[in-house]
Amino acid sequence: LLLPVLVALSTIDYTEKKDWHEQTSENSFSAQFTHFNGMQPIPISLARGEIVHITIQFLPENEGGYGYYILDEKNQDVSYQMIEAIDQDVNNFQIYFTADTTGQYRVFVTGSDLKGRIKVNWEVK
Repeated sequence: LLLPVLVALSTIDYTEKKDWHEQTSENSFSAQFTHFNGMQPIPISLARGEIVHITIQFLPENEGGYGYYILDEKNQDVSYQMIEAIDQDVNNFQIYFTADTTGQYRVFVTGSDLKGRIKVNWEVK
């Protein structure tokens, strides 16, 4: 009886968003908000062997926390490489990875009591 309850609780998304306004295109995502606590998946479809370069920019307006991670279709962590940013901006992340398999990868941006904006752009090579 306890195991089904734990499984059900582990699949619940506790993300909270207030005044959330997002825009998406074929190779970009942006959102502006007054409160973000949780995660937002951004899907990117890739063929095996394709390389994707991703820029993730957080523009916080408060002291809230933020981060990101990437999962493949099997919900496995995806290893990526950092690209040295010219300006060394701690809110601007430039990364890339090569798709091991064909499928939909997801970049998750995360917030912890965050107010501000998030911008994500990618280019597939």
